[in-house]
Amino acid sequence: MEANDFAAWVTTMKETRGWSERECTRQLGCGINQITRWRQSGAPEYIGRACAAIALDIPSWTAAGSNNGNTETDAHGTQAL
Repeated sequence: MEANDFAAWVTTMKETRGWSERECTRQLGCGINQITRWRQSGAPEYIGRACAAIALDIPSWTAAGSNNGNTETDAHGTQAL
């Protein structure tokens, strides 16, 4: 993820969700200094994917058939979309 793309993600989360930088770090599971570094030099691809998932409100992955209370499964244990 390019530095300008990461910076745009942080700005978008601030503007659309009212998040602080601290909330962005909490959502990404990193420290506040890491956000500064990624704004300057870019972020790893997995962070770009995490940013996309967060922006699209995609929940954390769960194994098919597991039901942690966040998803519904059918009679065959298939997760409903």
